[in-house]
Amino acid sequence: MHNNDIQQNAAMDMRVSVRERAILLWQMTLLDDQIKRDALYQRFYAHGSAFLKARAQLLDTDLTPQELEVIDRLNYEAATRTSELKSFAEKLMTSNHSSTAMLNTALSDQIIVANLLDKLIEMQRTQNEHYREQSSQAQTQLFGRVLIYMVIIVVAGFVFAGYVIFTSAKQRRLLEAANTELQHVATHDHLTGLPNRVYLTHQIERVMSSVKRKNSVAAVLFIDLDNFKPVNDQHGHEMGDRCLTLLAARIKDNVRGSDMAGRLGGDEFVVVLSELDKADQAEIVAQKLINKLSETVWIDDKELHLSASIGISLITRDTRSAEAALTAADKAMYIAKETGKNQLCVFDAQ
Repeated sequence: MHNNDIQQNAAMDMRVSVRERAILLWQMTLLDDQIKRDALYQRFYAHGSAFLKARAQLLDTDLTPQELEVIDRLNYEAATRTSELKSFAEKLMTSNHSSTAMLNTALSDQIIVANLLDKLIEMQRTQNEHYREQSSQAQTQLFGRVLIYMVIIVVAGFVFAGYVIFTSAKQRRLLEAANTELQHVATHDHLTGLPNRVYLTHQIERVMSSVKRKNSVAAVLFIDLDNFKPVNDQHGHEMGDRCLTLLAARIKDNVRGSDMAGRLGGDEFVVVLSELDKADQAEIVAQKLINKLSETVWIDDKELHLSASIGISLITRDTRSAEAALTAADKAMYIAKETGKNQLCVFDAQ
């Protein structure tokens, strides 16, 4: 698992270097001040060195055949396009005028390299999810890191909005549109459309503030589907994704509009219940969700039977942080699984 962490860190460093070089190249085209442009030029080459250093770290680890295949393609694409990228950067240092076509080509080349890195990072993310199934404690630590890396990858996407630059006014419009789309992508799960861990964490923090201000109570429900792995094994991942989408809709449809349902990843979901009249209302909602998720799922005339285990963490004035509330609900969920599945458990801090 340590080896996989090193691989992910190295791949992410390479991805950040690609992003930064693209941004710096774009910024150089906007500057007429030679001194400022020279400063960007030095940072441009520094990120190139960081890319090579991270690649060396990655190659020094134990890689799967699939990862080696992607890295071979990455090495080829990077080697093929680096000379043109450097040539364009050097031309910017000797001329006050830049070619939009050359800039678009350079940025497009970086997108090709970035896409290969995204594929490599996704392979490593899948390996981490496998480790999560084998060890709940290791998964708790790893999952947070994977989500952080995924957010970094998504945030890096804004650079692609700047690939067509004609006038400064048009550049601003393109960036505004990209930022709006980025905000949605960075805070929502790509499969179900539900809020992701980032958005859920912010929601829990808002609920915590309301609880302290009003001296009320709220709750976090950590939902893990029982027996979901056989669905993927027997019917394939496409069927599994369709099943997750349907169950996500069930969860969302069975909570209040003031509450928030989201997906952490895999077969894990979270519901944030705000402003409860009584603490035991959280158990009522959890039992309702257990009943709904145990109902038969029909996909293409195939009958699927699943259930869910739910851990409940109450949010009070004493709750330390959003992560503490999620961790407590996660622990309660594992107790529910260990004691028979298809049931709920309320976290007891004693």
